[in-house]
Amino acid sequence: MHSKIDDNHVRNTIIQGNIEALVQVQTLLCKLDDKQYGKIASDYTESSIGQHTRHILDIYDAVFLGAAAADALIDYDVRRRGSRIEFNLAVATASIEQVIRQLHLLLEVSSWPCLSVSTEVLLSSKESVRVVSNLERELVFAGSHAVHHLAFMGMIAKIVGIALPDPVGVGPSTASFLRDKSVKDSP
Repeated sequence: MHSKIDDNHVRNTIIQGNIEALVQVQTLLCKLDDKQYGKIASDYTESSIGQHTRHILDIYDAVFLGAAAADALIDYDVRRRGSRIEFNLAVATASIEQVIRQLHLLLEVSSWPCLSVSTEVLLSSKESVRVVSNLERELVFAGSHAVHHLAFMGMIAKIVGIALPDPVGVGPSTASFLRDKSVKDSP
């Protein structure tokens, strides 16, 4: 059995990881104008940085709505495709700030709920499944999912001519590997 202190450490760490990913999104978005944000580099991809940002935020919205719902159901299939978040940097930036505030508020909640998750699982037909989960696991997913999409966003930024100083979309274990490698390679 975990102690409350261990649970708090785990939750704090999960929240911090999510915030770090969202700050990377913010850092990338600060380098763009609305045109670059909404541009689809159609020779290379079928989506824009704005669409990836909206998708990241959709996952967080599903988690927060599900955690607050009477039935504690996260529905990952609810999306806001075509919304202003995809085309307007100011709207996207404000939405990211709201998610970061919501993450901070979770640290004040003493008991995190058990949840159910609903999501489509087949490409060949519309088929959703419902599984049991918890808020910790779904936030780990949301952070990992954000990093995954950041990698695509970084690639699109380079295609549209935006220089990025640091690697974008590098997963936590890869970041640890690179830190360890740099220590071993230093004189």
